[in-house]
Amino acid sequence: MEKGPYPFLKKLYLKPKGDIKRALEGMGVRWIRVVNPYDVENSIRVIGEAYNSEYSGLKVIISDAECALEAGRKIRQIRAKAIERGKRWVERKLGVDEDICTGDHSCISYNGCPSLTVRNNPNPLKDDKIAWIDYSCIGCGLCSEIAHVARLCPSFYQVDRVVNPSFWERLVFRVRTFIIERLL
Repeated sequence: MEKGPYPFLKKLYLKPKGDIKRALEGMGVRWIRVVNPYDVENSIRVIGEAYNSEYSGLKVIISDAECALEAGRKIRQIRAKAIERGKRWVERKLGVDEDICTGDHSCISYNGCPSLTVRNNPNPLKDDKIAWIDYSCIGCGLCSEIAHVARLCPSFYQVDRVVNPSFWERLVFRVRTFIIERLL
């Protein structure tokens, strides 16, 4: 049995049964665009299109994507089950190269990622704190894309870690490691 004074309200009102775009069209809105907020370049283009269009009526931009933190919670469960079954899984993490980071923190002021923080610079010759992506990063890539699109900082990088790699991936890794060790 569900808890709460009116359990039927959950079933009636909390599950979206309609489509926002269709509802707006039904109300007579003619200029509607749907964007993925994680595609920053396209989102900026659509916002520019809204400002510069000749259409004088109401303009609506629907930002349609699941919250990255919520998606991360779901993915963690799927990941744990996949790894337990021995399935190949690619974990994407982002980082900030501390040698390239200038310490102006413009990347932090342009986005609200809770994983993007500051820490002391490991270089004793620099006083400024540097940007840092902590371990709560779920790899959505939004911080990196915003920094790239706004031409703020080239210090972001992406690392893909393969869990339960295939036979061929392990073989290629060993061959590459062997060659690199011989070159050094």
